[in-house]
Amino acid sequence: MAAYIWTCMVKALKAGEEERVEDDDDELETFLFAVDCRTRLNPPVPGNYFGNCISYGLVRIRHQVLVGNEGFFVAAEAIANEIKNRVNDKDKILAGAENWITEVGSVVKKRCFSVSGSARVDLYSTDFGWGKARKLETLSIDGQKHAMSLCKSGASEGGLEVGLSLPKVKMDAFAAAFAHGIKGS
Repeated sequence: MAAYIWTCMVKALKAGEEERVEDDDDELETFLFAVDCRTRLNPPVPGNYFGNCISYGLVRIRHQVLVGNEGFFVAAEAIANEIKNRVNDKDKILAGAENWITEVGSVVKKRCFSVSGSARVDLYSTDFGWGKARKLETLSIDGQKHAMSLCKSGASEGGLEVGLSLPKVKMDAFAAAFAHGIKGS
């Protein structure tokens, strides 16, 4: 799902750019996602630990590949490889932690699409005293950058909710790319 939304987003942003430069095709597009490390460490963090224990996954693909006919498949494979070879490897998950701020800082200033939230967090079951939420919206994810919010669905068991916020021209381009890919035409 994340790979599909990422490829649709890159196509939408490409369609919405008035001053597009031709050699942008060689630019790297980046997908960034947070990772809960608590169960991925050796030894694992105790179940009663209350605090942050977060790493990240980072995937980079050339723009021309991502917007091409096989872009979704390339993105899905690259994300799966990042999860398999780094995120789920207890010896690599915290490797290079001293350089994380520099590495992540360098990609978020460029072409970066990220995920905010988690499919594992059930925000709809949270009750702050006035009842459970009927609808959740993430109003601010990352300022002027590009990200999607993600959470468990409140409407269907096992479903997910994805949120995006773009200017109308880019949102229309995203909706067209999304629908075109679903139709398979």
